[in-house]
Amino acid sequence: MASRSNREDAIRDNPSVAGCGSRGAMITEVAPGSIADELGLRPGDRLVSINGHKARDLLEYSYLTQTSELRLEVARGDDEIIMCDIEKDEDEDLGISFADALFNGTMQCSNNCLFCFIRQNPRGVRPSLCVRDDDPRLSFFHGNYISLTNLSNDHFNMLLKMRLSPLYVSVHSTDPAVRKRLMGYKRDIDIISQLSALVAAGTTVHCQIVLCPGINDGSELTRTVDDLHRLHPGVASVAVVPVGLTSHREHLPPLRRPDRAVARETLAIVERLQEHCLKSSGTRFVFASDEFYFLADMPFPEGVEYEEYQQIENGVGLTRKMYDEFKEIVETRGFPTANGDRPVSLITGVLGAKALKFILSVLRTDQLKHVHIHAVENSFFGSPVTVTGLLCGRDVLRGIEEMRQALGSLPATRPVVVIPDVMVNVDGLFVDDLSLEQVRKTAAQLGVDLRVVNTSADGLYCALATARE
Repeated sequence: MASRSNREDAIRDNPSVAGCGSRGAMITEVAPGSIADELGLRPGDRLVSINGHKARDLLEYSYLTQTSELRLEVARGDDEIIMCDIEKDEDEDLGISFADALFNGTMQCSNNCLFCFIRQNPRGVRPSLCVRDDDPRLSFFHGNYISLTNLSNDHFNMLLKMRLSPLYVSVHSTDPAVRKRLMGYKRDIDIISQLSALVAAGTTVHCQIVLCPGINDGSELTRTVDDLHRLHPGVASVAVVPVGLTSHREHLPPLRRPDRAVARETLAIVERLQEHCLKSSGTRFVFASDEFYFLADMPFPEGVEYEEYQQIENGVGLTRKMYDEFKEIVETRGFPTANGDRPVSLITGVLGAKALKFILSVLRTDQLKHVHIHAVENSFFGSPVTVTGLLCGRDVLRGIEEMRQALGSLPATRPVVVIPDVMVNVDGLFVDDLSLEQVRKTAAQLGVDLRVVNTSADGLYCALATARE
């Protein structure tokens, strides 16, 4: 039950921002008795500019309105422009609510990254997974990783003034030529200069390195982490994650996934860097994702070695944290033995199956009776994609069919199939746009109870415990 990014839930299935366009940000509510109410502003009006500056989002709006003298340009209908001159206390709110926090839509990425996952999507993928966002606001709001390569000088300077913190930045390499090769942008951009400016402005930055064997591994990885560590504590942490490749890379540059040897070499480098960073600055600073330990067939570090789990949303330390939490729950609450012969199948991805095997190792053999971990190969993105969150609805149904075949005749009590909630978005859709209700209905027709559980130690415990009642 491995985690995945929440990026698409932040954007949802429509990358445009409802009610926002070139004529300004739509006002949805005006507080009674507020400054805006006294000015006669009303829902449906559009805020065009503040002191001549077009605010791009709620953050800029808040920043620009923290002054005592304002001139608002407001559009009403198709042809009316209202100019409002205001004198107020600097911290006094105008009493305006907007349709969305982003006024000008989601900033898109114009890079041509060698490893861009979106360019490897199969046909029929959920629309939200096709959005190439590179928006600092989503980085601040939701922890999305951004490149800093798609910002104008004006926007970058505004970012410095607003001091959004923390931000999450994809670095990959601090060598300008290597980074440009990996990310496919045309401008001359010095990522260290950008990060230095952000740190000097008071922004905390977390970085990631997507490791591509033969390009930014080995000595290049060492140099990149060393460069970033010089900016500590402003640059607070670095995650190293393996490049993700699907089976749909037609007409794309050749890349290879880290194998066991590369994974072991990478972990050795990370451990050496951690030792150096710990001695010089009191933090291990750089952390490898769980997938590297699975690829290398090596044990996970102890929980204390992940420090504050700063990069857990990036798949760093998730397995260890779930193991420790699940163990504590079992020791505190106990765990019921099997009641009858009701099978419980945990359908998960290839990587998730390895994680679950480790997590459930805290249980005794008799407690695991009739509990089955069923790894399903990804048929939608291809077998190279092993994370659970990218399994599609049809993969889950195939897993249920395989489970039924393995059981032979169904027992008297209906089998329970458990899937983690990372497989579906907030609208209950799998990555192939199949709905959870469709999958659940088909599962019921096959004589199976399908349950979706929270991707956490408590969610796993409750799923297993209640299935035995």
